[in-house]
Amino acid sequence: APQAAGLFDRGISQSGPCVSPSAYKTLNAALTTGDQFTATLGCSGAADVPACLRSKTPAQLIAAAPPPGVNSGATWSPVVDGVVMPQQPLDALRSGSFNQVPIIQATTADEMSVFTPQFLAGLPPTSPIAQGIIGALVGAQWLPQINQIYPPANYPTAFHYFVDVVTDSIYSCNAWRADLELSKYTPTYAYEVNDKNLPAPLSSPIPLGAYHGAEMLLMQQLPEAEFNQLTNAQKEMSNLMIEQFTQFARTGHPTALLTLIKNRSALWPRFNRYTQPFFNYDSMNIGLIRDFAEDHHCGFWNGVLFGNT
Repeated sequence: APQAAGLFDRGISQSGPCVSPSAYKTLNAALTTGDQFTATLGCSGAADVPACLRSKTPAQLIAAAPPPGVNSGATWSPVVDGVVMPQQPLDALRSGSFNQVPIIQATTADEMSVFTPQFLAGLPPTSPIAQGIIGALVGAQWLPQINQIYPPANYPTAFHYFVDVVTDSIYSCNAWRADLELSKYTPTYAYEVNDKNLPAPLSSPIPLGAYHGAEMLLMQQLPEAEFNQLTNAQKEMSNLMIEQFTQFARTGHPTALLTLIKNRSALWPRFNRYTQPFFNYDSMNIGLIRDFAEDHHCGFWNGVLFGNT
């Protein structure tokens, strides 16, 4: 937002990048969605529309909402209103029309594990249900290529297949694309949490890997009960993350000289479009990731999401 200029001098972006090409509706599209939603619930002609909407049950509200998708956007999202959000975030990043401050951008290796329906763990990746959900999210026309890039035979269940496909399409490759655009204008630092053995905040019979929000435990060292479950190496990784983020807040660069003297693997260079380094938060392999885009098949997803532009 232009109105925020000068109100902050660093940024840390977590919980999903901002560049999905359809994540933010235009004002007219948002008003149309609201009108359709109101009409579906039979409230368009009500004397008090808000009261009519509040009278509906959660089940009715959910049923009336249009489904989200990778290329259709979230049902409800921030709106490009021409004032607070003058243009689509991706367009702003491409043109440099944003508040240019040093930024850290985050992602985790298994973002979708906490959002994926666990009943998929009882199905094979080739099941019509699993394939149908993926097709609804990213477009059924892409399924043949998806199944070549993510061979179903490589996954024990549809749950694991879904996590990989949707993490890459919604999170990883959008983060990578945002880093490419941001780094043209401002110091940009990228990281990925890859530690697969962090205790999860949710009780799950299925290991969630490097789940969405995993860095919260490392950054805050809370809840204490979960932090105490970490190995010594994971606690050291947590301390390093706090040191790096504190250094970044202080100076705009996450690598402190004293930290680097103690631990050469703590070096965190700026992201650039040529070497594209991501810092790797994995207690067994602290250091840099140089092949992030290849690992997450971002060449393919860049075409699906952005038409390779």
